[in-house]
Amino acid sequence: MESVLLEAKDGYDTVEWAAAQPWSNGKVGMHGGSYLGHVQWQAASLAPPHLVTIFPTLASTSIYHNTLYHAARSNSRLPWAGVQCECRFAS
Repeated sequence: MESVLLEAKDGYDTVEWAAAQPWSNGKVGMHGGSYLGHVQWQAASLAPPHLVTIFPTLASTSIYHNTLYHAARSNSRLPWAGVQCECRFAS
């Protein structure tokens, strides 16, 4: 749980840093998928004043509740991926 809090604080600081840069208009948006999507959810939970939007893609709202589902789903594809890649490594 502590790592989630660290991600939230880091995200908050990053948003506020970006908003303070001379090239910024003070409005910050975040975009990204997977882990970057989770970082967005965490940063937004602290409501940084300059964060105006997030666009998390392929990221659930709960990394703890949904990771097992995605891991199980991904594991079902591993044998297929191995067959597809095996020929590339054959000598």
